[in-house]
Amino acid sequence: CLAAASRPPKSAFLGGGSSLALFSPVRAVVVNTKMASDDDDGAIDGAVDAHLHLWSASPEMQVAPPAGLEDASAERFWQEARAAGVSAAVVTQPVNYGHDHSYLEACLRRNKATMRGIWLADPAQALPADLRARGFAGVRLNPALWGERIDDAAGDALFEACADAGFVVCVMAFATGFSESLEAQLERLMRKYPSVLVALDHFGFPRENPAAPPAPHLAFDERKWQRLLDFGTKFPETSFVKLSAFFRVSQRVVTDDFAADLQPRVRQLLDAYGPTRLFWGSDFPFALLPSYGGAYAPTLASLRDWLSSDDAPLLGLSDDARHAILAGNARRLFFEE
Repeated sequence: CLAAASRPPKSAFLGGGSSLALFSPVRAVVVNTKMASDDDDGAIDGAVDAHLHLWSASPEMQVAPPAGLEDASAERFWQEARAAGVSAAVVTQPVNYGHDHSYLEACLRRNKATMRGIWLADPAQALPADLRARGFAGVRLNPALWGERIDDAAGDALFEACADAGFVVCVMAFATGFSESLEAQLERLMRKYPSVLVALDHFGFPRENPAAPPAPHLAFDERKWQRLLDFGTKFPETSFVKLSAFFRVSQRVVTDDFAADLQPRVRQLLDAYGPTRLFWGSDFPFALLPSYGGAYAPTLASLRDWLSSDDAPLLGLSDDARHAILAGNARRLFFEE
């Protein structure tokens, strides 16, 4: 993690222009500005995938892609997404590109109407002031980059900048899950900056070992899960949960009843957060790995089936509520200025 002494003062966290130096932990990414068209027709009339990652399929633009996922290009994504009825996307900067957002920015330029980006926050760097003009609508806060606390000077400055920019803060609790410590630090920041909306990635990472690879034997940490549910009541206007990366949460991703064990968990989230504070994300391209389900469409298909069912535990959702979870909430948070 980065030393606190290298972090900017709060007043400097919202930087000017695009002067922030972009870098990769391996090497710089060379963006091919002549990439094939993504057939962006500007229409958002289907579901919105609110959590995915992209990297180029071109060898000269790749930085350590996970094995079996060498092609996570925008072209590949749209091929999968449009077949599943998805017409818009919110793209989170992938870990393998580090803080080099070049490829993501190239994708956003080519999909101005149907894509928004989530910038990976760096506690040692100012948040560029022109990110919204560049297609971004939020930031990802990875506590592992912060070290011991996210409510330090850098975290405070990030929330202040997001309050000014109207950005959503997406929290990746990958290492710890929604721990008591993380909740307390988020609560301090959210009470100080009450206009900032906070979305917790991937059901809040509720497994007993959230950083472990998905596996059927990994159970829920019920204390952290209850903490997540209570958080929705504590912040009824500004807390959100992404129904994303089913394979990281479910024990049944390689079975015929894909992720069926999550259906009652979604019911609990609906009770705690309501249909206006939940939204879906695939976690493309990881969902394509055979051990993670092996396909893009099942996560959306399962959620659609649950939300359309007349059977418990999702009985009684209106058409407006179903639409909000599958599309409307993400459009409101990320596409409306």
